[in-house]
Amino acid sequence: MAKYRIVRTDFWKNPVVMEEMTPEEKYFYLYLLTKSGDNSNWHL
Repeated sequence: MAKYRIVRTDFWKNPVVMEEMTPEEKYFYLYLLTKSGDNSNWHL
């Protein structure tokens, strides 16, 4: 389990994220990217 996660800051500048996602959706996405117990194979 990693102690640190890298979040690309350019994600937040994406027009879809800026214009279409609610603040709650942004926070939830950030949670999914950084939560502990992460299953690193989820993208397969």
